[in-house]
Amino acid sequence: RKTILSEDFSSGSAPGWSVPRIKRNDGQLGTYLGKFGKQAPETEKIYTLPAEAADADYLTLEFDFLEIDSWDGTATNSIDYLVVFVNNEELDIGFFNWKSDEGVKSGTSPSGLVRWSCEPLGPTADLGGDSRWGDQIHRISVTLPPSAYPDGTVTVKLQVNVNQNRNDEAGGFNNFKFIAHTDCTDPSRGTSGVNGDPLIMGLAGQLFKFDGRSGSWYSAVSTPSFQWNMKIQQYDECPKESDKFVSGVGFTLFKKGAFGRQPAHQIVVNVVNEQMVKTGCGSDATNCLGNGSLELLIDGKKFVYPGDYQFKDGTGRVIAFNTFYECARKWYDFDITPTPETDSSLRAHRKLETFPGVFDVVRGLEDTMVDKGACDEWIADRQKKNDLFHQAGEWSTIIVKTDSISFHVEYKQEHQRCSAHTVDVWIASVSPDLYDEEWEGVIGETKDASNHGGEKVERSEFLKFADDASYEVTGPSSTKCPGCYEH
Repeated sequence: RKTILSEDFSSGSAPGWSVPRIKRNDGQLGTYLGKFGKQAPETEKIYTLPAEAADADYLTLEFDFLEIDSWDGTATNSIDYLVVFVNNEELDIGFFNWKSDEGVKSGTSPSGLVRWSCEPLGPTADLGGDSRWGDQIHRISVTLPPSAYPDGTVTVKLQVNVNQNRNDEAGGFNNFKFIAHTDCTDPSRGTSGVNGDPLIMGLAGQLFKFDGRSGSWYSAVSTPSFQWNMKIQQYDECPKESDKFVSGVGFTLFKKGAFGRQPAHQIVVNVVNEQMVKTGCGSDATNCLGNGSLELLIDGKKFVYPGDYQFKDGTGRVIAFNTFYECARKWYDFDITPTPETDSSLRAHRKLETFPGVFDVVRGLEDTMVDKGACDEWIADRQKKNDLFHQAGEWSTIIVKTDSISFHVEYKQEHQRCSAHTVDVWIASVSPDLYDEEWEGVIGETKDASNHGGEKVERSEFLKFADDASYEVTGPSSTKCPGCYEH
């Protein structure tokens, strides 16, 4: 992680910006690019990246958005919102309101190529502008794979959409940074996954969209000893092309029996009610998974609280806990495969002191997280206070570890652009024996494909079937479809 280009406006100038407007010495906001509003809503600049960008596995663009004065956007009034364009990838950051803290929000561009997050750096307060209204500073972070800046330039366009003049409500910007990340060494050894959009990352690093039919289950990976299914759900309130998300996953591990293969273990991570986002934990609890929106089914038994749930035969475990943005997994981290640990043989309890090894498993994922430093500090605090499984939150992490395959599952709630649930899934590790099996399914068929390196490709280049229906199954544990191992 290295900052390779930065820009602030303390000098009082804004070279290269199409509207180089500067506001000087505005209280605690200082000197910044702005103000932008109804009369002057946007500005843009072409950044030429230094040579280090060519060696990076991906870049992040970070900058501060200053929400100044009487922004009064809501989810229904379609006013007072921010849109950012990065090399023509549209990032709908959403509405802002001076009376509330929008909290952490995140999303992707319509193409799925670029991911973004927005988080407040402090509470709403009178930081500048008109003292009658509060202001707030938000840190926006944009993740850019190499395919998003093929010519070594990045055009940033900032669009402030408000309905009052700049003396009433305005936007400002400051502290632009391009950060190069070189965590990866060989993209072809990438982990595979499904981003909730759903954007598929194949086993050879391919990126492609898979839409599916709302409410239906599809085979992601199908082998003689393992089945991974995913459920697609459409949310009509969400923007077009970004309105379908993965809302459930099912994992089935098989064993050999007298009459062929038989299920050994079945795990389902499922949204409780796709049509209701803010479900709540009920009056008797405050720390259920996903604030009441998520449930686990392990060999037929339902769990709705965080905990360490281990298979009775000692062949695997499921660790589930609530988390937050900094501990979310990065998307473009193709080569990171956490090393399997030796887990304890204890069974389902929720007191951490009886479970040596829980934090070993969690820390094994730190290098894949958005902000390793902040997450490391949070995990250390959880370990010190012995309260990992007592954290509340609308984001949840589920780690599925078995002898043959392990998964990292993340659940998030979308509140800003629309109301929706999203489940992201990554393969964290695969045993050599399982990897050598015949792989079928939407992701399984990418194992031996030649396309890789994190570039977006057409699914027709490696999938056997052109139609989604060939991969459709009847439920989370179903194994039969034309695109499955069991036809």
